[in-house]
Amino acid sequence: MTVVLHILDESCNEDQFHALHALIHRDAGRIVHHVCCVDAGILEAAQRRIATPLLRADRRLPRVMNFAPRLPAIRRETGAEILHAWGIGAAAICAARAADAPMVLSLIDPQSTDQSARYLRVLPSAAAVAVGSQIMRRRLITAGVS
Repeated sequence: MTVVLHILDESCNEDQFHALHALIHRDAGRIVHHVCCVDAGILEAAQRRIATPLLRADRRLPRVMNFAPRLPAIRRETGAEILHAWGIGAAAICAARAADAPMVLSLIDPQSTDQSARYLRVLPSAAAVAVGSQIMRRRLITAGVS
C-alpha cells in the first residue's frame, strides 16, 4: 500500500481543501494519506474542511529558510513514500527537508502561476506538477517549466 504525506502551506484555499478531502476519501483503503500543515495559520480551517487528523511541522525562521524541522521525523513516523506539496511554500520545504523523496506539487490558483514558474525552474529536486487548468499548464510551459 502506498503512503502519501500531503504538505499544506499558507497558500492553501477552499479549492485545495476540497480537492484534498475528495482525494483522501476517494482513495480510502488503497492509499494511506497523512496531512501535515507547515503554517499554523491554516490549521483550523484545514481541520474543519478536510475532516482528517492533521500533523504539524511548523515552519521556523523566515520563509526564505524553508525550515520545518519536524518534517523529516513526520515522514519517518508515517512511512511516507511520496510527498504531495499543496503550494510553492510546501514544495520549497519538501525540497529542503526531504530532497530524496518523490514529490508531487499541486497548483490550483492561476494567480500564482508566474511565481510558481520562477520557483519550479530552480527547484533542487524533481517534482511532478499537477495543475488545475489547461491555462495554467500553458503558462508554465511558456515560462520554461517542462
